Amino acid sequence: MAGPLGSSLVRPSTEKFTKEAITSLRVGKVLAVPTDTLYGFACDACSLHALNRIYEIKGRQYTSPLVIYVGDVHDIGKFAVSDHLPHRLLDKLLPGPVTVVLR
Repeated sequence: MAGPLGSSLVRPSTEKFTKEAITSLRVGKVLAVPTDTLYGFACDACSLHALNRIYEIKGRQYTSPLVIYVGDVHDIGKFAVSDHLPHRLLDKLLPGPVTVVLR
């Protein structure tokens, strides 16, 4: 069921709705997802349209950084500069309860 600004209702974590969420991400939509402390926004980090939509929703300046999650530690280099870090440091830290701030 559509809500304001083209939004949808919160859905339970079932296989059907997980597939629907994946499809939504692939076509550039923004999702609200629960974390351990709050709801955050998720989108395809390779979709300029979706990234711009997050900035619009949050009312942020486009120069403000966003959080990015990757499926594999080796994907970090696609989105951030990590050459300056000691060899294999990210492999040792991740996955884990850490936040790494990179450019």
